Amino acid sequence: MQEKMFVTPEYITAKEIKAVRGQLGLTQKEFAQLIGCSKPTVERWERSEDAITGPICLLIKMLEKYFKNIIINSVFS
Repeated sequence: MQEKMFVTPEYITAKEIKAVRGQLGLTQKEFAQLIGCSKPTVERWERSEDAITGPICLLIKMLEKYFKNIIINSVFS
């Protein structure tokens, strides 16, 4: 069987979500507003011991890669 190759990661972890939110310096509520979900969803992800899947995986990877530009642009907007 051929290995699956996707642009998006298969899953992320609670630790990765917390780390990105921390790098951005956002509260759970602010982070939820940024990514377009509810605060309880962010809380659930950050408590999860399971692999987190779905569109959030790509968004987190993008935020990890480009968070410095996000901060600079938000400061000067």
